[in-house]
Amino acid sequence: MYRVMFLRSLPMTEEKLRRDQLDPATTKDNHRRASIATYSGIEFFSLNPRVEDVRLFDIAHALSMKCRYTGQCHIFYSVSNHSVFVSKILEATGATVMEQFIGLMHDGQEAYLPDVASPIKGHIPGYREIEDRVEECVAEAFNFECPHPKVIKVADAEAFKHEYPQIMPKLTWWKGDPPTHKWEVLAEWMPTEGRERFLTRFRWLWGQLGRSNLDLL
Repeated sequence: MYRVMFLRSLPMTEEKLRRDQLDPATTKDNHRRASIATYSGIEFFSLNPRVEDVRLFDIAHALSMKCRYTGQCHIFYSVSNHSVFVSKILEATGATVMEQFIGLMHDGQEAYLPDVASPIKGHIPGYREIEDRVEECVAEAFNFECPHPKVIKVADAEAFKHEYPQIMPKLTWWKGDPPTHKWEVLAEWMPTEGRERFLTRFRWLWGQLGRSNLDLL
């Protein structure tokens, strides 16, 4: 009780970043710059993203480590697992190779941002604008359309309808629509497997698109 009263008595201060701290070129106040460190050692400015800082392996690694549904599911189901599933839904429904590729990469921006549940994002002022900037940066780095074609959102929604009942089985209050097709039972991939399956799918689609430059790996 006394501890709570003491904490509430502390003055609230708002920490603001100066313009130079948002600039990737600055060398000032490194510990307070609006950036994150990636797996490959890149300093990535999520508020001011640069194409040259995007790395395929960083995306594959981070997405394989992030659990969907805020981690409140019954198995470890990563964003990389979901991404591969969306891409394969598009393949099964006759989508083009480019659409399958975009389906794989449609959550690439999540590699550089904190995990925020979709229903919450719209209630955080400015969050969607930040997310859009990173999404556009990733799309430019890998040369695909952004905003994504409608077929991507349709496949994403189809994946959700299949995933939710399986990995969130105790939601008796949820009355979502069933998936259009009967897909295979979801597999649980641990991070290393999820990362490698994502990379394998990426490389296959990249080759099918006739691309050979993988400098962003």
